[in-house]
Amino acid sequence: MLIGEYLLLAKQGHCPIIALGPDAEGAPHDHPFARAYRDGSKGLLDVLTQVSEERINQSSRENTLVLFAAMLGVGLLSRVAGGEQWAEEIEKAFLDSY
Repeated sequence: MLIGEYLLLAKQGHCPIIALGPDAEGAPHDHPFARAYRDGSKGLLDVLTQVSEERINQSSRENTLVLFAAMLGVGLLSRVAGGEQWAEEIEKAFLDSY
């Protein structure tokens, strides 16, 4: 499943959205790096949207956006608080809900 694979990679530090977020935040909006960051983030959202449409019956755009936000949040928590029981509970609850 895409979400499980993403979380595994995020936990290992392989999510550029999480890793490069602070750098992109500090870059001017029109800087090539900031544009590349936004394009890459949108690309992941587009993949998730496609998968959601194919696999999750009647998934609305709003549900996919919430899923994307939750996926990034859980990925960040897994990376910085992995191993903590509460962080693992959050990850499990998230994965069980999809």
